[in-house]
Amino acid sequence: MALVITLRFWMGNADSTVASVALPEAVVPPARTTTDLSVDMLRPYSNKDTAGTQMELPGKPGTIDDLYALADGAGYTIASNLQLHLALQDATAEELTRWFRENRSGPRGHDWIEAYRKLAVMDALEARAREVDPMILVDRLKDALAFNSPGFGGLERLPTEKVGKFIDEIPERYRLQFLQGHLNSLEGSSDQDLAALRLEILDRFATEDERASIREMMDRRWVSADKVPEDFEAARLFIEGLPTEQIEHGWRQFFAKLSKQRDHSPESLLALGRRSGLDEMPATVQRGYYREVGLAWAETDPEKAFEWANGLEADIRGGVMEDLVREVSRFDPVSAKNFLDSIPPEQRTMQSIENTVHEWLEIDPASAAKWAWSQPENLRGAFGRAASGWIANDPAGAVEWLTLRPEVLELNSYLVAGVLHNYDPLIAKEFATRLPSSELKSGIVGELAVVLGKENLTEAIAFAEGLEEPETRLTAIKSIAKSGVSSDPEHAVEWTNQLQGAERDAAMTALFQDEYGVRLNADRLAPVALEWLTSSSGDALWSDAAALTGIKAIAESLADRSASEAQGWVAQLPAGPAQDAAISGIAESLAAISPVAAAEWIAELPASNARDDASAQLIRNLPNDPESALIWATNIGDESKRLKALKSVVNDWSAYDSAAAKVAIDTARLSVVEKALILKEIQK
Repeated sequence: MALVITLRFWMGNADSTVASVALPEAVVPPARTTTDLSVDMLRPYSNKDTAGTQMELPGKPGTIDDLYALADGAGYTIASNLQLHLALQDATAEELTRWFRENRSGPRGHDWIEAYRKLAVMDALEARAREVDPMILVDRLKDALAFNSPGFGGLERLPTEKVGKFIDEIPERYRLQFLQGHLNSLEGSSDQDLAALRLEILDRFATEDERASIREMMDRRWVSADKVPEDFEAARLFIEGLPTEQIEHGWRQFFAKLSKQRDHSPESLLALGRRSGLDEMPATVQRGYYREVGLAWAETDPEKAFEWANGLEADIRGGVMEDLVREVSRFDPVSAKNFLDSIPPEQRTMQSIENTVHEWLEIDPASAAKWAWSQPENLRGAFGRAASGWIANDPAGAVEWLTLRPEVLELNSYLVAGVLHNYDPLIAKEFATRLPSSELKSGIVGELAVVLGKENLTEAIAFAEGLEEPETRLTAIKSIAKSGVSSDPEHAVEWTNQLQGAERDAAMTALFQDEYGVRLNADRLAPVALEWLTSSSGDALWSDAAALTGIKAIAESLADRSASEAQGWVAQLPAGPAQDAAISGIAESLAAISPVAAAEWIAELPASNARDDASAQLIRNLPNDPESALIWATNIGDESKRLKALKSVVNDWSAYDSAAAKVAIDTARLSVVEKALILKEIQK
């Protein structure tokens, strides 16, 4: 028996639309023949009729990678979001906690694609956590609050007891911020039951100081909707008696009630608003009223609604138009697109175009992408996502269009390595290879080679060997060597040693440019670096800053495990920038582990730039010993480095004991000029 999921999609104030998604019999789990998807669960994801869509039920995920596989790298779509929510419907609190933690790590692979997957997975995890145990979200909330995001949409629908428990677990410094944001969302809700929770939560779970602060804020700004009379004259008398800071909000509440009289036509509501003094109201009140009337009008006659909104005053038109475009695009993106095409580019907004493209992608991704690119340059922000959706749906068609438009690729080269390769690696490689020889081709080939090198080094090498232009081939070789250090270091080193001439030199330098990969494979790369640096051609290559950072990472990683081993390796390196970088790496490791041991080792180094840099590393790890830090700073040989270190030490010291800092500077072995400059820092 096949499983049929019935979807009821919310259409603003209109009746819900029903669509059925038939699931093939073969994919129906034997133990489950029915699945109930609530309206609340589906409401955020789509408002379109998706009848006839074939969707397989996902298995229960075992790892975060299983969830990434269900998420659409091109962006949010109904299919990928439903798959994620179905996959998580049996997830336990322990599993959710683990996946939240794993999803915090940096994107792997191409950043742009991975970012969409991580966001989609995070949304699905948050939704399931609210059902299972909202306490799972506490750690996530700390991250959100750190970026001024005070809560989670939908948290207000939790039972009061759960919200209270959640609030009690929030760190002290975040409580007030969260309470303000959460209670604001309840105050603004049109659901009276939810709004009633505001006072209950405030009285039961906020401290006395928090209640006083929040009530003061609310009393200054808000007026409860149920207190504002619906009759205009009565409302005017009531609002005129409010404190000055509440008057505007009082009128907003009055006109919000007026706009919801659905027994009136849009035209009659507009006339009613004017008779009630709307034209004399602040622009924010007018925008709110026009927005509600316009949204209701758009449900029945979007063209008429657009025509009316376009005639509004300029300071009001933009916001109302944007809301209308967003609403209409939810069920008729082509009408929204046609309207935007009919108005001058300067009247379009980035948000309106993005909303239209987002909805149009599910119907016709090719047309959505082409239209997004046809916008003025400052309004092309939606193109990347649109093109990604097109590539996911029809990679061959997208490639045919991109081939004729190098100007598109110059600004969006990631579409090949990051998106096209994600959906069809073969087409991506063929496309990059066929491009005419140019800097653009070298750049795209380089980006693609990085991705290939991380996935399968053998295939990546074959790709590079098939390139005919020497410069393009060299770019690919460098990219593969750099990325291969993380994915397959043994193979990467072996392959690099087999290359000849300039290709070998370039690949060898690139081996040490990925600091993360080098750090992970320091034991394997240390002897390679030593052999190369002591060879006849090694000296000339180590002016590369990224490669020197890799040498420093090797030394630091070796020192983390054994300082003597790292010091022995550094002693064998020829004098020069690479040895200096390695000395700095050891100093950074030792100073963090044992400042005393670091000081003893640095003291034995000969005077040099390397010793100066090592001393600076040590100073940064002596915040609780400013006297010693000052002595080390005064002994730095390079004048500019010495002055920089002295200022750093004195600034930290004078923050809590400026008198002691001044005495120390007065008695230090410094020139008169240096003392004057440092004392000036203290006076600041």
